[in-house]
Amino acid sequence: MSPNRRLPPPAPRDFSETLRRRSARSPALRDSHTLACGATPAGFWRRFLAYEFDWLLLAPIVLLLLALPLGAAWTEMRGLVGLLEDWMLAKMLAAPQAMPSLSGLLQALLLDTSLLLSVQLALARLSLALAGAALLAAGVAAIYFICFEASRWQATPGKRLLGMIVIGPRGERLRWQRAAARFLAGTLNWLTFNLGHALAGWNADRRALHDLLANTRVVAHAPMPRWARAILYAQLVLLFALALGLLGRFFWQLAQLAQAGLL
Repeated sequence: MSPNRRLPPPAPRDFSETLRRRSARSPALRDSHTLACGATPAGFWRRFLAYEFDWLLLAPIVLLLLALPLGAAWTEMRGLVGLLEDWMLAKMLAAPQAMPSLSGLLQALLLDTSLLLSVQLALARLSLALAGAALLAAGVAAIYFICFEASRWQATPGKRLLGMIVIGPRGERLRWQRAAARFLAGTLNWLTFNLGHALAGWNADRRALHDLLANTRVVAHAPMPRWARAILYAQLVLLFALALGLLGRFFWQLAQLAQAGLL
């Protein structure tokens, strides 16, 4: 055999391996590979329920970690409110015959430079405490979602419970870089008032905005469990009952005002 002669590439072990190789070059074959493995795109409500389960696990940890910064924010807010109450009481006692108006109090506040500086400092400390709490919560969530979706599970505990995994563009397990990009892209969903999440219910491939940006997919290998559907239906019933209760209370208050001659 000539030393310069190239050996043919080894034959793939099975048809799924052939699809996996070719799917790197063809989106159509990529979808065929996903279907050949028995997976289908996971729908919006299934993903929504998994997200709820994940935050049920995360909430106790986040609240425990946020106890200190939220406590500091609460202390700052109480101090600010107390400072303004003492100042307003002093103004009222200084002129008991004439009750100052709201505009008059605001004008006096702007003219009182020492008080205004104290209020600004208190607001700055409050904002700093709240920002620290928000960053801490975001950091915990990032570690949770990125590490689980880039792990061998390829899913958070909520997704795993409902039989879903997150895959890359060729059906592969996510690397941590892509998982991190997916998590960061998820912030755009909140900035669009959850319209980015709602795309998972509209698109044929059931991909949300962060899936499109990070080039990922959430797929399931089996139908949604019956117990999961029952939980979703129960939530919808409770939400409908709550809406009816609030609407009924609103009309009841209107009727009370009409009877009192205030309408």
